[in-house]
Amino acid sequence: TFLESPTDYFTGIDKDEMGTMWMCGFNGKIYSSIDHGNNWNKHREGTAWNIAGNQLNCIDLSPGGKIACAGPNGFITWSADKGSTWSNKTSFEGHDILSIKWLSENELIAVGKSGGVYKVVL
Repeated sequence: TFLESPTDYFTGIDKDEMGTMWMCGFNGKIYSSIDHGNNWNKHREGTAWNIAGNQLNCIDLSPGGKIACAGPNGFITWSADKGSTWSNKTSFEGHDILSIKWLSENELIAVGKSGGVYKVVL
């Protein structure tokens, strides 16, 4: 069954321990849903598809509620307050990131398009 959702090119989805679903889009937008995807709230505004500095390929949620998303050129954005504010940086030696996972509340591991495995402390 296809769920109606915001118009975007979605690249990652995860669910936190409270059942809230989080989704990221290639243009940098991040949404959440508390009703199994029937309605979505935007938490981060994206830019345009051709702005590689803000594109997102993946999302992960820590057990403590932090959210991290990563994408091309080592771009990473994260929130420690359930999506109210976001911090951005580049890392991962500038490689495109395809998947990211929290190792702890301040450390992430990622795999890149180059085949590399990268770790970053936030």
